[in-house]
Amino acid sequence: MSDITQTSANVKAMTGSTVSQHVAGATIVAGNLVYLDTGDGNKAKTCMTTTAATALCKGVAINNADDTDLLFILTAGDCDIGGTTVKGTVYTVADNAGKIRPNADNASGDFVTTIGVADGTTGVINISIDPTGVAV
Repeated sequence: MSDITQTSANVKAMTGSTVSQHVAGATIVAGNLVYLDTGDGNKAKTCMTTTAATALCKGVAINNADDTDLLFILTAGDCDIGGTTVKGTVYTVADNAGKIRPNADNASGDFVTTIGVADGTTGVINISIDPTGVAV
């Protein structure tokens, strides 16, 4: 498998989801997974599996934002991630900045952060983030 191909215009929080506000520390596209950069005033930046810090996902961006703009992040609950998912598949932070991929695609050296599980509704992942801090 590979990273989920997302359409940012289709990303949205579903009823009952938890959303928080943060400041973007770079250009962020709706659907990107983001972490809070403690070295840059806790600004939101795109996640990657390359280090424990950048894999420490906070949630899914649900709007587009440029550096210093207000960014809304879905941190828990159902999210239409704007792409196709497979029911029951566990999804994680990907190697590519901000992207989501199946857990099975993690390889040696990747820091694993579980994002959630696809619930069977097309494109919906139940976001339940678990930043393990463990590298494969």
